[in-house]
Amino acid sequence: MTISLHSVLARKMAGPGTAVAGLDYPDLVALADRLIAQDPHVIFDSLRPIGDEFWNMIDGRRTVGEIVEAVCSEFGFAFDPALLVPLADSLVRSGATTVVRS
Repeated sequence: MTISLHSVLARKMAGPGTAVAGLDYPDLVALADRLIAQDPHVIFDSLRPIGDEFWNMIDGRRTVGEIVEAVCSEFGFAFDPALLVPLADSLVRSGATTVVRS
């Protein structure tokens, strides 16, 4: 299944988590580089709070795009929301979330 900004995810597990858990280190570095290229306020260590808050906002109602926009607003970042689609995709592939609607 292809994840997009219009996809709605639901968590399959309760409690704390993070959206970066499903990505390996080289993918995280590449993601950080893409984010930094669009917003120099982002640093590699920004990925953990971004991923944590992304996870916290997954509720089976919000789209991936809505979640990314909220996360960007919360932390004051400005980058293309599509850059975080790999986080959503990794959560689905890992089994931590399921797609409610594409």
